[in-house]
Amino acid sequence: MRSFHEKRAARELEKYLAHLTVEERTILAYLLHHNQKMFTGAADGGHAVTLISRGLIVRAMNPGQQASAEDVPFAVPDHVWDMLIRNKEKFLYKPPPRGEVETHPWRVNWMLR
Repeated sequence: MRSFHEKRAARELEKYLAHLTVEERTILAYLLHHNQKMFTGAADGGHAVTLISRGLIVRAMNPGQQASAEDVPFAVPDHVWDMLIRNKEKFLYKPPPRGEVETHPWRVNWMLR
């Protein structure tokens, strides 16, 4: 059973969905399409930094765990994932054109850093 705080946080996040940027929606659509609750990314969060600030994505490291600066584990908390599943129709996934390689939408190209 979820805690009162998780339920309240999920309701607040659901209200926030209307304010997501295109970039944020792209990241969440990718994760939903691939049924992927965890991923690795740069320590600074890359393009997912605002989702991290909002609590839609969190660092997923155990105390004392080490990670490469480019491969820090991140996760979508269960209460957020459930809310995203309920609102899946708001996250349209667009696969790359045929012949192009799909990239992770949260990664910032090294040439742009």
